[in-house]
Amino acid sequence: MPTRRVVESCQKTLDDAGVAAAQVDLFVPIRPTCASSRRSPPSSFQRRAVFFNLDRFGNTSCASIPLCLHDAMAQGPLKKGDRLLIVGFRRGAHLGSCLTRWSM
Repeated sequence: MPTRRVVESCQKTLDDAGVAAAQVDLFVPIRPTCASSRRSPPSSFQRRAVFFNLDRFGNTSCASIPLCLHDAMAQGPLKKGDRLLIVGFRRGAHLGSCLTRWSM
């Protein structure tokens, strides 16, 4: 999946919500097939908090997002009221992003 498509998906999600990248507290890229997510987040998040745990758990398929969120909460970068941009992608046509506010 080209990084360009991931960035486009994230930007569309932000645009649809009327939220600027600077308003996102935590960016969570979930790409179970490649560790490059940590090295190359979308450019608008270069200085923002990026949370990643593939190096600890490997490919956990559909459990990747809840595991990552649990870790982010336990380790401190995720706090109640934070705005999260989550993007999950795999090779081929599978891609999705969402913007949410953490309520726990």
